[in-house]
Amino acid sequence: MPELPDLEVQCKNLTKLCKGCKVAKVVVQRPKRVQPGEEALNKALDGATLNQFKRAGKQMRVLFSNGQVLGVHLMLNGEIRVCAKDEEAKYVSCTISFTDGKSVAFTDKQTWITVTLHPEESSVPDALSPDFTLDYFEGRVKAKAKTPVKILLIDQEVVQGIGNAYADEILWHAKVDPASLCKDLPPKVVGTIFREIPKTLKKAITDIENNHPDLSFGEARDHMAVHNNGKDKSPTGKPIQTKEVKGKNTYYTEEQVMY
Repeated sequence: MPELPDLEVQCKNLTKLCKGCKVAKVVVQRPKRVQPGEEALNKALDGATLNQFKRAGKQMRVLFSNGQVLGVHLMLNGEIRVCAKDEEAKYVSCTISFTDGKSVAFTDKQTWITVTLHPEESSVPDALSPDFTLDYFEGRVKAKAKTPVKILLIDQEVVQGIGNAYADEILWHAKVDPASLCKDLPPKVVGTIFREIPKTLKKAITDIENNHPDLSFGEARDHMAVHNNGKDKSPTGKPIQTKEVKGKNTYYTEEQVMY
């Protein structure tokens, strides 16, 4: 599924494609996954222009000129497709048509994508937010003493935005085995992990922008050091191994220390 770096690039490109487009009509194809429903969405977005796509943790927000906000959770396979006039997308849950003939389709072959008007916002800090501080992170590590560090990183009640793939990347760069329990991490190592979080995520955003400058849906993995099915070895030449950590498929190398 798309993670924080993918979503950052997608939001930037989707905004370029749709900024200033005026809403003509909303059609809901899968009412169970779209709230509050077609009639209410048409009333809320009638005549509004699309201002911006914005990331919120591992989700997206669509901001409109009249103050309305749509929350979009892509789940595993959801995508936002921008369609030209008379172009149709597949597996559509909801479509916003614009007066210029263009449309935005919220799609998912598994039908899990959700679209919500004015979603509830989390108070948990984002991985790239100034509110995500070392003091905060140290406190959460202590509070989750018996939790493997990888599971801590992907817990959206601890920090928003980090998923399975980038937790592996962060811990590879920090040289920490993903199965290490939080209680066994020395303070210096906790600090190293904390510093690698924004460093790894920001570098990934830059790599995706360079390698896939037009990315507006899907995910990019070719830049990743270890969480990449197409690679056998890490950038340092060590064989990439896999194991399960609390049911999560995990990529790592022997370079990473088990604490």
